[in-house]
Amino acid sequence: MHVVRQISDTLTEGISKFMLFILKLKENNMPAPDMLKNAVDQIGHQCFQLVGLAKGLAQGYEEYPDIQAQLYSEAAGLDSSAQNLVSTCSSIPSSARTPDLAAMWDRINNSSRSMADAVIKLLEILYNAELLRIYMCNDNLQRHATQANQYNSQQIDSQQQQFADKASDSLSAANHLGQFLQIRSQGEELPILKQEMEQAASQLINIANQILEQANSCMDEPENQQGIQRFQDLNNQAKSIAATIVQKIKDAEAFKRQKPAPAPAPAPAPAPARASQNPSNPPANRGAPQATAPRGSPQPSRGGAQPAPAANRGAPRGGAQRPAQSRAPAAPKANNLQDVVNDAKSLAEQNQGIGIMSGSGPLSLEIEKLARAAREGNAALVLECSRNISDITNRFTKDVRNAAKGCGNINHKNNLIQCSGCLEDLCRQLKIMASVKASLGNVNMDKDEQLVHLTSTLVRMWKETGSNLDISNLLR
Repeated sequence: MHVVRQISDTLTEGISKFMLFILKLKENNMPAPDMLKNAVDQIGHQCFQLVGLAKGLAQGYEEYPDIQAQLYSEAAGLDSSAQNLVSTCSSIPSSARTPDLAAMWDRINNSSRSMADAVIKLLEILYNAELLRIYMCNDNLQRHATQANQYNSQQIDSQQQQFADKASDSLSAANHLGQFLQIRSQGEELPILKQEMEQAASQLINIANQILEQANSCMDEPENQQGIQRFQDLNNQAKSIAATIVQKIKDAEAFKRQKPAPAPAPAPAPAPARASQNPSNPPANRGAPQATAPRGSPQPSRGGAQPAPAANRGAPRGGAQRPAQSRAPAAPKANNLQDVVNDAKSLAEQNQGIGIMSGSGPLSLEIEKLARAAREGNAALVLECSRNISDITNRFTKDVRNAAKGCGNINHKNNLIQCSGCLEDLCRQLKIMASVKASLGNVNMDKDEQLVHLTSTLVRMWKETGSNLDISNLLR
């Protein structure tokens, strides 16, 4: 995920810079300068890098065909768009007297917009793929553990193969989810969530081992009610741990997107069920039950080694839940950019000369320029102001992160890092979204929903970050 962020930062910066360059040439109806080819080659190289990364990651999602197909599809879309841009640029006339010069600039502008759209789509699935796999694996665990718990003493005795399969499905899902959480935790920057994911991963892998042992014990002594209850308790414990950590992950992701996190669905009533096979290998598709009991399955891996993906048996039932978030700061919805300007001015007035937050002054001025450019339909200036807003905000987040290093309260530190991450994501979105909007030409954008939403959310996050700095006694 760190590599994805690095490439996306470079690419979104490159695209917005390139689009601004193209818009200014187009506005002045200038011939293609010599440096155009180098600029296009550089953007193309960055796009092809992202395509290669996506294709490489897709290979690890064979057991999650929906995710894999989307990665390959969006990677192919960007590859095609980038190649089309390179081809289009090579056809731009070099003479200012060429009558088709304006039409050629329109072509390259359209090609650039298609490329930016393709980048947005590919980045979305790249950011979400790891999360979707965790959510799907949790869905599998909830289903398999519930099914494994439906077997009573008589059924365990008379249907040992089916019970073994169900128990195997449950322990396999728990083991895989634990290992996927270990992988995710390695790139998690929020200290509290990182610790919680590591703890949940360890617990789930340990419970998977215990489910295996207890399933064997139940088959040896199917009349032992205490043993059956122990087996059911272990499955319920795995379900609870998984549901809790997944909801926390969704809450953290929802905060970044500034959307409320949906409440978790009530857990299904405990009941027996069948589990998958081998904890260290994904369950294979099977028709009739196979003759492999948990006792014959290898023990789940206890380390952090990358597991084979948990089985999907076709499309995951019910699909993956959308990443959700919590704690979005409440504020009246901005209806146009002037509303955002007013909020930004208020923020700047309240924080004039107050340490890190004094950067809200330049932010307010730049947002005011953006609003004016949007009303006038000045596409190039809208993009330029969006880039400046992102630069001001990124400098602010660096200061916040540095301040957070000296924060002794882990909760306050966690909140500051979370706010910084959210602001950085908003900057990436603003730069590339403004590139797409600017490519549409000189139209009034004062009430453009995406532009209003991103800028108003960004101002609200500045406010929330300031509140956290104040609580942490770090405003200096």
